[in-house]
Amino acid sequence: MPGIDSAWTIHQVHVEKVGKWLEPFVRIKDPKKGLSVFKDGLNGRKLLHEVKDILSIMGENNTILDILHISPKERETIVKEARKYGIEKNSFNSSELRYRIC
Repeated sequence: MPGIDSAWTIHQVHVEKVGKWLEPFVRIKDPKKGLSVFKDGLNGRKLLHEVKDILSIMGENNTILDILHISPKERETIVKEARKYGIEKNSFNSSELRYRIC
């Protein structure tokens, strides 16, 4: 999923001023111009169709979902959707590569 150019990372670095060490790498300053898994950016709720296509391919190939640079709301939504495609492994819990939602 989106990395350094994610809307969440941009928001954290340039709006919340968290992660100062990332400033030289995060060139986009406006979170609205950043990447999100939601149709309407960080304020959205519906996943982009392209994200579902990617999840489908990932499920067919038993890959690990990277969710580290997206917002908590995006993480929860995408992990729930990923499970529909048989994806259980992701980068949130790197020691086990498993994410459990209770």
